[in-house]
This record gives sequence, C-alpha cells and structure tokens, in this order.
Amino acid sequence: ARCAYADSPPVAQLETSFCASAKIQLKVFEIDYPSSLKDLIEETLSYDPRPAYKKKNKDDKAYKLRLYDLDICFKVNQKVAEVQSVIKIND
Repeated sequence: ARCAYADSPPVAQLETSFCASAKIQLKVFEIDYPSSLKDLIEETLSYDPRPAYKKKNKDDKAYKLRLYDLDICFKVNQKVAEVQSVIKIND
C-alpha cells in the first residue's frame, strides 16, 4: 500500500433527480439547514458515493448516505442518482 494525493480533483459523474415523495420530505427538512440541502445532496451524489466495484455494472440496489442527521436513500440508473427518500435519523 502507498499513500499519495490524487493527481486531479474528482469529476462529477451523475445527475440527480428526486422522486415525488423525496421532494416532499426535502421541503420539510430544508427549513432546518443553513444552506440549500437540495444543492448539497445533488453535489454529494454527483460524485457517485457507491463502492467503486459497483459503478461499472448495472445495479438495482438502494444505497443510503448519511448527511447531517438525515439518511438519503438513492438508486442509480445509468447516469442518474434518484433520491428515493430523505429520512431524519433519531439517535
């Protein structure tokens, strides 16, 4: 193993869409966050946070990403990450 800095910054690979129920959930939570939650989710998912080995094959799995105190559930279809739900985590 070796440690090194990346040769170049990461490149956005995915577009993001929100299903109807996720849009409603997002509206409820946007009030509680200082900047645009929607923009942050779109930017984060644009870099495809799935494991590298999953990026090359067709994948119907739903993934979750923790952002602040929210679970962002999404699926990737071709080059689009579709947000399925935005759920508050009660720790």
